[in-house]
Amino acid sequence: MRNHSRCAFALLLGLAVLSLPSLLAKERKGGEGFKISGFVGTSSTTAASGVNVVLIDKATGRPVDSVSTGVFGRYSFKNLTPGTYVVKAEKVVREVTVVGKDIRMDIDLSAPGGTMDYMKGAVQQQQRQQQQGNAPAAGPSNPGLQRAMAGEYYSYTGSTERKLMLCPNGTFYDSRESSYSGSFGTDQGGWGAASAGAGSGSYAIQGSEQSGTITFSYKGGKRSTARYQSTGERGCYRFDSTPFCYSGAARCQ
Repeated sequence: MRNHSRCAFALLLGLAVLSLPSLLAKERKGGEGFKISGFVGTSSTTAASGVNVVLIDKATGRPVDSVSTGVFGRYSFKNLTPGTYVVKAEKVVREVTVVGKDIRMDIDLSAPGGTMDYMKGAVQQQQRQQQQGNAPAAGPSNPGLQRAMAGEYYSYTGSTERKLMLCPNGTFYDSRESSYSGSFGTDQGGWGAASAGAGSGSYAIQGSEQSGTITFSYKGGKRSTARYQSTGERGCYRFDSTPFCYSGAARCQ
């Protein structure tokens, strides 16, 4: 009798183990799996087309898939199971772990480790565009407050990283990158956009070092206004609903 009970228990356990992958598949978006995608460029603003991108299973060392970037430098690997992978593009090799969500990984072929620095790209773009004239004036501003608030600010909320550089001369650089989605663009998104890319232009600020309003005028013509409020923590503010903290001196000309 005991042997029959043990056999029945073993059978039930085996059925449970066999059904586990199907249950996990349902948790992974109905069995569709996850995605690793991104932008490959020779800088944060210049796409690298026709680059072979290889996805490797780190546990086995075997290639899972390979694709070539399109004319806009985009690549995508779909229907992936959770795990740790290696993404290889030319000499750049980067590791990524997929757990519970899609992953966005942008690659700069000219940067050490392939890390995409959108802030650096925005600064370079601003320098290139200086000969073409400045962004439209953002409006009346307080020069003393511009100098007091100048600096580089950092934010990471959800899966989106943002950097905001306020220069004492009234110019700014704004970069944003999402780890799960977003489209690459320059000077188009405006304040509050959750896409990946970078922007620059001029800004006007009114108020005090505790609270006020700041208007951003982008090179592409986009203009947006945000309210800022000190959180009480030194160097930290909320720009509308997005928290930012001072991370260092502004890298301005």
